[in-house]
Amino acid sequence: MTSARARYYYAMCAAPDFKTEDSAVRVTVRNVNGTASDLGYGLIFHSDPKPLVKGYAFLIDTARKRYRVVRHEPNKEHNVVAWTDSSAINGGSEANKLEVRHKNDINEIYVNDTLLTSIRNVYGHKGGVAGLYAADGIRIGFKDLEIVK
Repeated sequence: MTSARARYYYAMCAAPDFKTEDSAVRVTVRNVNGTASDLGYGLIFHSDPKPLVKGYAFLIDTARKRYRVVRHEPNKEHNVVAWTDSSAINGGSEANKLEVRHKNDINEIYVNDTLLTSIRNVYGHKGGVAGLYAADGIRIGFKDLEIVK
């Protein structure tokens, strides 16, 4: 999956049946060329089935070994957690397992089974779904997307 070019992102969300509330959602992601990304790539959660309207995304940049969490509203993306370095992120073109565990109103954010941060579910879409996010014209491979109740 990729976006059209740098500074653009492409998001794809699952059908309404693939809800992330009170679940763990995970996916394995790989930056095919290990190229740096200003916007990141990763896992969408608690999203309106129409992407980028309301919900969150957990994004990484393996070239710089960092992550961020954003929320969406129509035509806007806001940082919930700004870019943060993490040694738990595998670098370059290595695969990383991204996971968000929703418990009550808290979202626990993991990479490779390491807890990075927790955020309150303030802006998630009621009945929100999972999805995938790619940016900056970089080829991103995704596999093993699953939602576990």
